[in-house]
Amino acid sequence: MRYWWLAVVVLGLWGCGGDDPVVVPDYSHGSCPQLVEGKQSFQSGSLTYDVIVRLPEQPVGAPLVFVFHGLGGTAEGIAAGLGVDELVAAGMVAVVPQSASGYYIEWESGIVEDNHDLQMFYDLLGCAQRTLGIDMDRVYATGMSAGGLWTSHLVQYASEWLAAAAPFSGGVIGYPPTTERQIPVMLTWGGPTDKYGGYDFNRGSIDLSFYLNEFGHPVIECVHDLGHMIPAEATQMLLTFFRDQRWGDGDPFAAGLPPELPSWCSQVAP
Repeated sequence: MRYWWLAVVVLGLWGCGGDDPVVVPDYSHGSCPQLVEGKQSFQSGSLTYDVIVRLPEQPVGAPLVFVFHGLGGTAEGIAAGLGVDELVAAGMVAVVPQSASGYYIEWESGIVEDNHDLQMFYDLLGCAQRTLGIDMDRVYATGMSAGGLWTSHLVQYASEWLAAAAPFSGGVIGYPPTTERQIPVMLTWGGPTDKYGGYDFNRGSIDLSFYLNEFGHPVIECVHDLGHMIPAEATQMLLTFFRDQRWGDGDPFAAGLPPELPSWCSQVAP
C-alpha cells in the first residue's frame, strides 16, 4: 500500500528539504479537489475541464508535466502520441487536460487578459502541489499543434512557474512579451511544410526561437522535416530533455546536447 498522501499532509505547503514555504498559485474556487489517478472533472473559473491525471509510484516530490492536445484532438490521443505512460514510468506526474473554452484553436493562445485556459493552468498547478506534493522546481509543459502553440503561450506568459518547455509544432502569436524568467525550451517542428489550419508553424517556430534567444532562454531547435506530425522520437526527446531540468540549476545542456537527442536537434547560440 502506498502512503504518499500522508507525506502530502505532513508537508503541506512546505518544501521537501528546507524551511521556505512553497509558493503556489491560488485555486479559483478556494479549497482544491484531490487530484487522483484517471480522468476527473475539474472546475476552474467559470469552466469545467475533463482532466487525465497519471501518477507515478511516488508523486510526492515528483516533477509535473502538462501535456496539451491539438485542434480537434483529445487528452487521450495526445497522451498516447507523446508517450505519457513512459513519462509516468520515469517518475513524472502527468496532467493532460481536455480543452473547454470553445476557443477556435482549442486553447486561448495569444489572449492576454481574462484567459480561461491560463486560469486552468494556475489552478491545476496549485492543486497538484497542494494535493500531491509535486516539486514546484520541476514543472514542465509540452503539446502538439494547438497544444504546441499553448505551450509556447505558457513560456511567454507563465514562465515563472515553469522549469522547461517542449512545444511540438508551436510558435508565436503576436509579439511576445519579455518573459518573467529564462527557461530552457526545446522547439520541435516539421520544417517548411509544417502548416495546418492556416497557420505556418515553420515560420512561427523560427520566430519564437529568435525571440526566446533574444530574451536569454537556452533554446534547442529540432527540425525533422516531416511536416505537421509528431516524430517517432518524441517520447525519448521529452524524457531526455526534461530529466535533468530543475529551476535554479542552470541549463543542463550548456556543455552540449546528449546523444539521446536526434541528430536533427541543435542548440541556438546565445
